[in-house]
Amino acid sequence: MRTRNKKQMKKKNGDVSTGVKILFTLAVLAALFVSGTYIYARINNSATSVVDEYVRSFTAGSPSRIFRTLNLKNTRFVTADNLDKLLKDIADYDKITSYSLVRLDESDDVCHYQVTYMIGRTESDFKQVLTLKKTDENYLFFFKKWGIDSADLIASKVAISVPVGAELSVDGVKLSSESLRKKSDRMQDYEIGDIFMGEHEYEVKLDGFNPYQGKFTLEAKDYLDDPVVTVKANQLVPDEGSTEVLKNLVERIVPKIYEDLLQRRSFDFLTQEVAIEAGSRDGLEKRYDKMRRDHVDTRTHLTFVDFTGFKSKVASTISMDDCYALKVDSKISYTAHSTVVSGDTPEIKVKKGKLKISTIFHYSDGQWWVYDSDAFGRFVDYIKE
Repeated sequence: MRTRNKKQMKKKNGDVSTGVKILFTLAVLAALFVSGTYIYARINNSATSVVDEYVRSFTAGSPSRIFRTLNLKNTRFVTADNLDKLLKDIADYDKITSYSLVRLDESDDVCHYQVTYMIGRTESDFKQVLTLKKTDENYLFFFKKWGIDSADLIASKVAISVPVGAELSVDGVKLSSESLRKKSDRMQDYEIGDIFMGEHEYEVKLDGFNPYQGKFTLEAKDYLDDPVVTVKANQLVPDEGSTEVLKNLVERIVPKIYEDLLQRRSFDFLTQEVAIEAGSRDGLEKRYDKMRRDHVDTRTHLTFVDFTGFKSKVASTISMDDCYALKVDSKISYTAHSTVVSGDTPEIKVKKGKLKISTIFHYSDGQWWVYDSDAFGRFVDYIKE
């Protein structure tokens, strides 16, 4: 009986030892896994490893690797090709052969590294202080990834203001209507969004005008959607088509004014065939009526005028309301016939001359409108006595 109890106790003690061994083994494996994972994460997800990958990509001249290392997101203007152009402009990075790296400081969430680059045996003028921060992205489920702060390369919320109806291209990329944000009746903003710092080119196209090009330089900051460039209509130069249209308008409008005056027609009648801008109507009507009183409704008066030639030049002009404004300077040859009354006998007199006038047109609602013209006031010279 006693022998049997000893065997049972021995068997029981053996079972406990096996369980403890299994648990101990599992604990050791778990500890090894955790420590191994921690060491692996420290090696492959340290701030230094991220910086090393960046500078290796930099010296290799690989914009796609640099783009990935900076954790940049592809947008319309933030691309690996544009990053390549920027780094060539500011760093000549395609010429860099080696580098030195110094850690300036480090905390649990932020650290800084000083990078000095070499071109052969000469130190490059381009140096970098890289800021690394913990991101929201996890590595191996438990560790936050380190990432290089690329804010010193990006200009954000960039916009350009152009005349309504104009098309805009930046660095050769035409912006779609989805980028358009209308602000007023005359001007509209294109939202560019994020774009690399540095120098950029733009082109504005508007029907009736020659393309307008320019450059602008951006800093790495938030522009808060305020236009970095404003191109107004009066900066645009009319193309040959618009020039001819306006020259022809002057050739039609001037004879029409004199025809209606000599027929003693009202200003309202004139506006049925001549497009007068609403804001100018009252002022031009007063001048029209004065010409009629001074030169038509008089005893000695203009009877007929024959316009024999027009020579005109078209140029942009300043407009207070930023509309499309063009000025037509014309030299007009004419022959004026007047009725001169001496005593009770009327006599027809003839005189040749030249009339110089300037006419300003504004463009809106698909057509050109007369905003102002010397034709309302600067009268042809005729014989009065």
